[in-house]
Amino acid sequence: MAAAGGIHDAGTMSLKQRLIALFALFLLLFVGIGGTVIIADARERVGAEMESVLDLAGVLIGHSGIAVAPTLRNRPAAEHIAALSALLVPARKLRHVQIRLLDRSGAVIGETGASEARDDVPGWFATLVGAQPQVRRIDLPPSDGDGSDDDGPAAYAVVAEPWDEVAEVWETACSLGSFSLLLSAGLLLLLAVAVGRALAPLRQFQRELARMEHGDFGVRLDQVGVPELAPIAAGIRALGDSLARSQSDNRRLAVQLVEVEDRERRDLARDIHDELGPSLFALKIDARELHKLARNPAAARPEQIDERGEAVMDAIESIHQLSRRVLGRLRPAVLDHLPLSDVLRDEVDRWRRQKPDIQWRLDLEGPIDSLSDPVRLTVYRVIQEAIMNAVRHAGPTDIAVSVERRATAEAERVVVSVCDDGQGRGQGGDQGGAGPSATGGFGIPGMTERVHALAGSLTVRPSEHGGTMVRAIIPTGPTGAPTAPPPETVCREGQEP
Repeated sequence: MAAAGGIHDAGTMSLKQRLIALFALFLLLFVGIGGTVIIADARERVGAEMESVLDLAGVLIGHSGIAVAPTLRNRPAAEHIAALSALLVPARKLRHVQIRLLDRSGAVIGETGASEARDDVPGWFATLVGAQPQVRRIDLPPSDGDGSDDDGPAAYAVVAEPWDEVAEVWETACSLGSFSLLLSAGLLLLLAVAVGRALAPLRQFQRELARMEHGDFGVRLDQVGVPELAPIAAGIRALGDSLARSQSDNRRLAVQLVEVEDRERRDLARDIHDELGPSLFALKIDARELHKLARNPAAARPEQIDERGEAVMDAIESIHQLSRRVLGRLRPAVLDHLPLSDVLRDEVDRWRRQKPDIQWRLDLEGPIDSLSDPVRLTVYRVIQEAIMNAVRHAGPTDIAVSVERRATAEAERVVVSVCDDGQGRGQGGDQGGAGPSATGGFGIPGMTERVHALAGSLTVRPSEHGGTMVRAIIPTGPTGAPTAPPPETVCREGQEP
């Protein structure tokens, strides 16, 4: 889980920053497209404007300038320029026009004033628009042939300058750019506020997860206003409730295990005190009597020696049986010498001899003999405890035991089930089976703890055909990694785990 100090790691963009950056990128793209459209339109408009100006200037000069030219042919160029300037003044559209007076060699001998708008437009913008002056030459009619005007004006060069039009486009672009900048800043600010409010539940989620990380599973989430985040909030609440239940179950199970272990120690102490103590005391007395008889063989009768010897053997046998029972409680020695399948067959056969009125069935599938020692012991203890509980509390007429080792693509596991047709606990049976049984087991808490320790699951529930079914699923992967579903315990009706 991430540290509680922040929702995102240093050096990475938060979700809010990413959304704002993405929106800013879209705005920048929009502005770029708008600028491209403006430039393309400006190129077309400026070109059409200059063509129109050149046509209009040609018409005016054709109707006016050319007519006055013969009277001005032998006059200075300044008078030509003055006449042309006076011609251009009434036509407002011809403010973009400069007329140059050319001699026969093409040299400029005079010109009207040029536009001053070029200085107001950045060079890069004019380059983007593609603004360049366009020139159209209008030749003057020849003179009367007296040769006096060889050095006089021979043609007009009408120059259409785009700078005034480009300046207008530049002013429009600047206005639109300023407006777009202010609009974008306002939109980004509104987006930041909206995203911050929309992502506020994520900070609540982070705080609740941090509290759960420290063991506080009481989730206190406000109502989430974002529909997409509502399932996440519900999942966090469910997770907190599940962890709280698991913590409560673990604590209760820990208390029960402590009580069970204490009872087990008391039972062992009682057995040692009640059986081992008297046996040792009797053995001591008999050994002392044998010692006396050995010191006075003449007074010893054979039947006395035989009697004491038999008493010593009986005491030793009693001690031997007690040691076997104690060792069987701690760990069945038979598991260290026989395959699990043979041990389970012997266990069912033993019960069949003790309870011949019960129908016994045993079904073993898969290579269960190659299970690891912890799994073998757990399988044996679960079956042993389940049979004992059924016989003691349910009064069954049929008990079926099955052990199956299953291998799937995801995991490998062993499934153990013990089914009986008895009345089950809570239906007239004894309710006191939660503690250690006569087999030295731990009852339902002991089975649960054994199975859970191997990442397995234990279910105790009514069977489909009446009675009770105890079912344990224990992972047996080759790596020993837990692969079973989360532990689960369902108790019999009326039975506290």
